[in-house]
Amino acid sequence: MIHIFNQGNPSDSKSIELSTKSGVWIPNEKRQELLPEAIEVIHIGRIFGNAPPAEDGEIERIVLSKWGEDGEYFHKIKDLPEALQFDDWEVWTERRDDP
Repeated sequence: MIHIFNQGNPSDSKSIELSTKSGVWIPNEKRQELLPEAIEVIHIGRIFGNAPPAEDGEIERIVLSKWGEDGEYFHKIKDLPEALQFDDWEVWTERRDDP
């Protein structure tokens, strides 16, 4: 395993200047973003809202997704990299239906 000293600190050339309102440094690291086709098949998303209805009247959901260790993306629920195209979906909610 490789250990990079000062990773994410102000002396790290791959970090950006990022701090709290009071000036406390927030460790961070800029990584080159992978192409969606190369991202691991670990996917979680949060339904953020609805896209405008399509011509056929279908309403698509807008999802905020986190793909593997890479970035977060807003996308329509069906717009996924090929590696994430699958038929089984699970939608979980914390809402409680009224009795």
